[in-house]
Amino acid sequence: MAGACWAALDLDAVEDGLRASHDGMPLGLVQSKHLGWVRPLVPFGLTVYLARVTGAGAASRGYRLGCNVAFGHVGEALRRLADGASGGDGASTVPSVDGRSPLRLVVPGEVRHEPIGVPVRPEYEALTGDADDVVLWRTLEGEAHASVPHAARHSPTGIEWGYGGSGPADLALSVLLALTDERTANTLYHRFKHEVVAAVPEAGGVLRAADVRRWVGRAR
Repeated sequence: MAGACWAALDLDAVEDGLRASHDGMPLGLVQSKHLGWVRPLVPFGLTVYLARVTGAGAASRGYRLGCNVAFGHVGEALRRLADGASGGDGASTVPSVDGRSPLRLVVPGEVRHEPIGVPVRPEYEALTGDADDVVLWRTLEGEAHASVPHAARHSPTGIEWGYGGSGPADLALSVLLALTDERTANTLYHRFKHEVVAAVPEAGGVLRAADVRRWVGRAR
């Protein structure tokens, strides 16, 4: 898989859900928590790309093996679905192409990826970054951790990322309190949650302190 960053993946319907493959090689299943929104959109143009393979040093550092993926063309697929191109329950009425299942992704020739303003870097960059950089990781059991203190305001049970919710809200607040002043953190953490924390890959990564502070400077 060398050089396969942002490689387009195929999705196939299987008994256990949706299976992602690259050049015919199965990589794994889409997490069950995402199936509810991903599966109905696949026939209408939702695409999926390999962001990176995780797990280097997993045994010694406590990270889980897996693949981070990015979904694309979500808005366009939602518009097509809303336009009535389904049977009412997410079942596609789009005909198959070349005999392939409509659950097979049709990948465009060129894809543009818009930056989120604060790139999420791989875990190993924590070894080469600044002391203020925020490292996000998971234990083997999947529990989310960060290298900044948890500012418990919305989620007393802990932090999270990758979506909008109470755990991500607390992570956003925690990061900004660690890197900015309290007034700025309280003003911007909900926006930071939506623009940055919600886009963090499931396995975690590194938020460079300099990138976060630049985001704050633009957001003020």
